[in-house]
Amino acid sequence: LDDLVAAGRLAPPDLLYLGRKACWPAREVCVDDPPSGVEVRLRLVRPSFSYKTTAYVLYASGARKLLRSGFLSHLLPLDDFLPALYGRHEPGPGLSAPRSSR
Repeated sequence: LDDLVAAGRLAPPDLLYLGRKACWPAREVCVDDPPSGVEVRLRLVRPSFSYKTTAYVLYASGARKLLRSGFLSHLLPLDDFLPALYGRHEPGPGLSAPRSSR
């Protein structure tokens, strides 16, 4: 991850999912290209909508976005909030992205 950020191929992350269920894996974008012939079991992807979040790493920049979002006045499950905060949800009736200064 650090190598991708240092090479300018990836912006510094706000959040990394360590465990989740991808609802639409075909919509996800792979951000690391392994050398040809190398078997990869774990991939770094730009996630689509995710559910069943089991573990994540929240960076300081992500914590600041979370605090600016006003989440305390609009509590909802983490699995709904995180995709909405990062614009990776399907808008529906009454759903809009939380406020954050991206």
